[in-house]
Amino acid sequence: MIWNLAWSTLPRIAPVIALSTASVVTAAWCSSSSKTAEALPRALVAALDRFRACKPVRNLLGADLFEIIYVLKDYELFNYQSVLSSWEREHPLLWV
Repeated sequence: MIWNLAWSTLPRIAPVIALSTASVVTAAWCSSSSKTAEALPRALVAALDRFRACKPVRNLLGADLFEIIYVLKDYELFNYQSVLSSWEREHPLLWV
């Protein structure tokens, strides 16, 4: 019952959350001195590290939800890195 209530209210609050998150994330990615946007990290590990250090997003999401998201993404990254893709199996470095 509570689950259905939460999902029924999500469409009304999602745009507000998205706008708030976008402004906080934009502020967090911008340099405070020059007001130019920094480049997003290209490596997943660097992106996860930057997410971990982003206090505005932590404040927006709350410490508990922020930690859950971080742990889940860290777990996903670990699992992703522990599996060889079909391309990696077909093109091992030893053949080069």
